[in-house]
Amino acid sequence: MQAPFPVAPLDGHVSFLPLETRLLARVHRLFARDRYERLELNALVQRVIVTDARRKAAEELTRRWTQLSVEEILQSPQLWVSSLNRL
Repeated sequence: MQAPFPVAPLDGHVSFLPLETRLLARVHRLFARDRYERLELNALVQRVIVTDARRKAAEELTRRWTQLSVEEILQSPQLWVSSLNRL
C-alpha cells in the first residue's frame, strides 16, 4: 500500500513509493555493490493526473485499463495520480 505520508525508505531518503518498490531498489543496491553509484535507474511514467480526487481519477482509469484495479492504479509507480502538492 502506498504511504499516505512520507516514510523513511531503506536508503535513507524520504519517499512516497510503495514498500515493494523500495525493497526492489534495495536489492539492486545489494547486487550492484560498489557499482551502484554509477547506475542510472529509470522508471517510465505512463500517466500523470493532477487531482485532489485520487480515487475518482483512478476509477476513471479502470474503464480504459480494465486489467487494473483502483488500488493497483493508486499504488503503481508508473501512474502518478495525486494533488500537485504531493507530486
